[in-house]
Amino acid sequence: MQLDPFVRDYPVYVDELIQALQKPSTRLYLDTSLLMWLIRLGSQARDEFLEWCKGRAPASIRVPVWAAHELHRHVIGGTIRANVKQTVSETQRKYAEFTSMAAERADDEACRARGYTGRSSYVGELEKSAAVLKNLSQMFQSDDESLRGATQEIIEFVNPHLLTSDLNPAVSGLSVTGEFRFAHRMPPGFEDKKEENAFGDAIIWEEIVQDVSAASSGDGSAPIDAIIVSRDKKKDWVSSAPLVRNAYGKTQNPDHDTSLDVSLPHPLLVHDFAKRGGGGRLYVATPAFLATALHRDARKSGRVSGVQHWLAASHRPEFLTRLIEDEKGPASKDQGPGSPPGSASNVAPPSPLPPSANSDEALKGETSSSVMGANIGEEVRQLRDALPQEQMALIEGLTQQLLSGGLSAFAFGRVLAQISLERVIGWPDQIPALLEMLAPRVPGPMLNGITLAVITSIYFDRYGEPLGRPMASLGAVCLSLESNPGLEPAFRCLARFLAEADVKLPYVPGGSARSVKYTVDAIAGGTPRVLRDVRIGQLPVLADSLSASSARRLTAVFGRSETDGCTGQELRSLLAREYLIPLGALSTQYDQTRYTWSADRGLVVMDTGVDGGLSAFADEEDNNE
Repeated sequence: MQLDPFVRDYPVYVDELIQALQKPSTRLYLDTSLLMWLIRLGSQARDEFLEWCKGRAPASIRVPVWAAHELHRHVIGGTIRANVKQTVSETQRKYAEFTSMAAERADDEACRARGYTGRSSYVGELEKSAAVLKNLSQMFQSDDESLRGATQEIIEFVNPHLLTSDLNPAVSGLSVTGEFRFAHRMPPGFEDKKEENAFGDAIIWEEIVQDVSAASSGDGSAPIDAIIVSRDKKKDWVSSAPLVRNAYGKTQNPDHDTSLDVSLPHPLLVHDFAKRGGGGRLYVATPAFLATALHRDARKSGRVSGVQHWLAASHRPEFLTRLIEDEKGPASKDQGPGSPPGSASNVAPPSPLPPSANSDEALKGETSSSVMGANIGEEVRQLRDALPQEQMALIEGLTQQLLSGGLSAFAFGRVLAQISLERVIGWPDQIPALLEMLAPRVPGPMLNGITLAVITSIYFDRYGEPLGRPMASLGAVCLSLESNPGLEPAFRCLARFLAEADVKLPYVPGGSARSVKYTVDAIAGGTPRVLRDVRIGQLPVLADSLSASSARRLTAVFGRSETDGCTGQELRSLLAREYLIPLGALSTQYDQTRYTWSADRGLVVMDTGVDGGLSAFADEEDNNE
């Protein structure tokens, strides 16, 4: 048995894992936690995982019999649905406790010291956040049908990949040695506290060793590598790294949440695998780590990543909610070429926004071209090429430049907008969270400058000229910031830009109107009702006779057939997203009705050059995104 190194090289380990994945003989073993995760995973991420599995060599994907047995028990028992409901319920309960405690603690003096106008405004924000949590929790309501469909899909995937293990020898052996294994902390499974499945991991391990041994024996071929894919922490399977060497050659603590880690199989497992299995390398990987490795390999080789949804779904945007407040200030000037955007060698001109100025006054003389003209090419390139865990260091560096006055607030905002428009994984979803984290650390004018650069990028190009079709993907996330009173100056300034450029829109962010007239007309009788006309303002938003390949057809934008139809609430949400209107600005009176539509019907597009901002005649291929 060989002990593991104390400091482990992350890039080398990932390259070794990729080499193992590229071998047709390598076998991947999926455990119960991974299969249950796939069931509750979103369809796009699940499809990517299953497509990747289907693209591998035949018989390389393996499911131990005991893992399937456990999955069957959880499916019959409704465990996944019960776990989701329990998590949502506990989260709401704990947040209710937090809001009660915070309201007890709050007084005018403490609240004003932290940027609120008083206790009332702070408590109002608490209540608003509780309502937001309640609304977000609706994602998990009435989800039984999608869970049933996902369960059937995973069952159909598992059955052809099942091992044919004889479990009796393993079960008999563990009846004699099981307690000894636990007492002497022999992996795997010695930390498993579930009495009903105390030896499950040990049985799965026996299946893996037997399978590799049978495939390796007698044919003279190279040893077979094995990768165990599990979403469990499996501390009794792995040897976690005390320290890792990152892509920049620096030694740091591992970061499990962003997959910056080198968790090797426990040395006893490696020893057992070599002696009894006759195999080659052994790996234990989470789906998050596997997605990171595959994405990294695609990026290095210039291929389009096929795991973007899978990667995003398996990582929280931790690097934005854990911005490190570096008391040492910006990076030193001797970093030299190739430094990340946080280095002094990439310092941009100082921010044009005086930190002490009133936000409206600070933005008074700005134009769309001055906001959009920041030179951000190098910062965007490095963030675009970075893995999620590498982005952390780059965002931190940009933040330090911003705080030290070395980076323009407009440039910072433009970087966030541009990496979002270039579909860097995880963006723009994290922009609101990042601004929330920056709020107590930067002056109001600076925060409004960052926000202005982000929201101006929705409607204007890099030269400050209005776009024919605004950037809906960026707007759908970032226009929610309009509800933040502290960012009103940025939105008022954007409204001025739009008016000066004579931009026509169904809804003008930062303008005086807070609601938009919205009507739905459907043929009476029948369920669902057939849509006849939908109007925003005075303009119809339904187009007729669209081609079968049109991305604007309702079947395409909803991702379902007209037979399935939609609810009025889904229709309102779609129109709000497509036409950049706050959801609350559209009437809820049609939410409870179900609708269907003719197969060739679809949506008109935004056109900032026509009255009302909507046109059925705009070129649907003229999409700025």
